[in-house]
Amino acid sequence: MTNGRPPVLLTVGLVAAIGVELLVMQPYSAPSPWQPYVAPARRYLHAAIARDSVALEEQSVAPAPVAWALHAGRTAPKTLAIWAAGLRPSGGRRWGDTTDVIFETSAEVCEFRPILMRFVGRHGTPHVLMASSSCFGPR
Repeated sequence: MTNGRPPVLLTVGLVAAIGVELLVMQPYSAPSPWQPYVAPARRYLHAAIARDSVALEEQSVAPAPVAWALHAGRTAPKTLAIWAAGLRPSGGRRWGDTTDVIFETSAEVCEFRPILMRFVGRHGTPHVLMASSSCFGPR
């Protein structure tokens, strides 16, 4: 006949061992390969919010992303500000010096309507070649 202490001590010991193992061998996590595009995308969106066409032209390689950004900044500046603050990459693809990145936000604004940006490497810095989202209308 036992008094129940050994099973309790065994359970506590097992939980402690698992906790120590999780601290020592943290679960694997790798940084997103699309993370380097967050800062250029954020600068681009901030320029759109400010409707700064000069900054947009400096960050773009074509007239279309400038026009899209100015339209989005003019028609939905508050929504764009939420996007700029909570921007996170969710996927993408790369070929040559061109990269498509899909950005989402954790806010409920424009839920399930991500922003797609196409970047091209230019002088070592990604520049916007295309931007679109159904959240900001067809442009």
